[in-house]
Amino acid sequence: IEGLITDFVSNASFKIQGQAVDASNATLTPLSLVLADGVKVEAEGPIENGILKAITVEQRGGDLKLETKVLLVDPATGKVTLVYPDAPGTGGASSTVDVFVTSSTLLKDQNLPGGTFSLGDDLNSGDFVEVRAQTDGSGNHIASEMERDAEDDRILQGPLDEDASQTTLGQPEGSVKILGVIVNTDASTQFRDVDDSLFTNPDDFFSAATAGQLVKVKDDQSGDGVADEIELEN
Repeated sequence: IEGLITDFVSNASFKIQGQAVDASNATLTPLSLVLADGVKVEAEGPIENGILKAITVEQRGGDLKLETKVLLVDPATGKVTLVYPDAPGTGGASSTVDVFVTSSTLLKDQNLPGGTFSLGDDLNSGDFVEVRAQTDGSGNHIASEMERDAEDDRILQGPLDEDASQTTLGQPEGSVKILGVIVNTDASTQFRDVDDSLFTNPDDFFSAATAGQLVKVKDDQSGDGVADEIELEN
């Protein structure tokens, strides 16, 4: 079973999608994984007396994805402020999103010895990172994975804060708001459905893009704040 942990009491007592789980004897992956409310995991094992007796519990990435640059790092609190789509002062409109690194976050950098990095010594403003995260019960975005990589297209994925806004029916101009970030669309934007097929009429996308719908936005490497591709996700 896969999902967010809820009703956490201890490793021996929590729920995933309403299913009671006992992971007191489970192998955790990664070994640093700390089980807590809001952490997305996959648990496998037999069900005994209505309780899933987990043999393995593996951390899973959340629904939030951000691929963009770091603006600020606070090692003391684990807060990493990301800027989307472009760095301030470069001419493009930008907004910031805070994510939190915890002891359960998998930190990756294949260019460093051991393939990992630390917030205090290695992560700097201007670094390009790929982040998977989920939102906890307090509204904080908790990173399950953070990988430092070469600069690439900007990605922003998450549930819509509000219904998508279409300027004029039949026209592609409009905007979506994800994690507080407003991203515009125009005649160059490709609109895609959950099966990756193209919408021939932008009205169909805007009708389906309602508050809470998971949406992924791609903005090319120049980061101008206009979506090159926008897609509905399951």
